[in-house]
Amino acid sequence: MENQILAVKDLIPTTPWGEILKELLRSYPWIIEEEEQEYKEVFNKLHFIVAKPSDLVLIIKIFFDQGERRADAAAYNDECPGGYSMMATPWGEVLGYTIAAETLEQLSHAEILAHCLYDMIWFGSSEIKIEENCEQIRGG
Repeated sequence: MENQILAVKDLIPTTPWGEILKELLRSYPWIIEEEEQEYKEVFNKLHFIVAKPSDLVLIIKIFFDQGERRADAAAYNDECPGGYSMMATPWGEVLGYTIAAETLEQLSHAEILAHCLYDMIWFGSSEIKIEENCEQIRGG
């Protein structure tokens, strides 16, 4: 896989749901059984969403906080060196992010998708629900 350029969307058809769920539960053990189905439904929807071409590069950094394994996932470009969150980003845009080489070298495809899914549905398990929740936060 050396020098291979992959977008988030490229990982979806070849990564089994069971592997992603295993990584979700390992990285985010507080996910409850009812939420597992929401993650699976979103993952299944992503198969049919068209990826929007993007200049953003997805970087996932693993770190330890008080002995707990954590991940920081964000998309970067020259305009925002601090990175963009995926939490309120339209899913088609996230699917178009190119995955950084170091992320591909350090994490399995299932791990990458698990961290993306976790952030993508932070505000809801549908893009409509995400927009509604973000609107409430903005005070609208």
